[in-house]
Amino acid sequence: MIRDSLCLLVAAVWLATGLLQPLRAEPPAATGELAVDVVTLRRQVRLAGSVVDRSADGAMTMAIRREWLKGAHPQFYEARLVEEKIERQAALEQLRDRIAQWRKGRADEQNLEFFLKKESERVEKLLGAATKKPDDELSEFVLLTFPKVEVERALVQPPQRKQVAGVAWQEQLADVEKRSVGSLTKELDN
Repeated sequence: MIRDSLCLLVAAVWLATGLLQPLRAEPPAATGELAVDVVTLRRQVRLAGSVVDRSADGAMTMAIRREWLKGAHPQFYEARLVEEKIERQAALEQLRDRIAQWRKGRADEQNLEFFLKKESERVEKLLGAATKKPDDELSEFVLLTFPKVEVERALVQPPQRKQVAGVAWQEQLADVEKRSVGSLTKELDN
């Protein structure tokens, strides 16, 4: 009885720490078999998505499916969500101010003034709703940019594999970030 309880306790600890993985219908693919790009940050965060840009200074921009990020790294996701709302608010305020300046310089042009007034009203509405925007209205992917010093390792897949991942996301296949390119191709072919 005590031995059985001890075994269950050890198994629970292993499951909680990730040392023992629960049985799955399909084992996760090895990193080299994936269709997605994998970037590991120095802070031990492993991200799966698509590298969309590499700048001359080594910075890397990655598109990551929002739902995957939310499930795989909830704290990282929540921090990014806060940053996203701040960026959105700042961008809308900047747009509002630019429209206001443009309207002052073009007050005599009636057609343009009508358009700018409508655009100004639209931006004001967005500003009012920016803090209330529910998660379901957010884009499917999050764009994250990391400076070179933050990236520990990056595996960027060849274009053919990335294309498979893109089509799999478009077709809303499950677990694209964890599955092999072969598994995704097989499901897409069906």
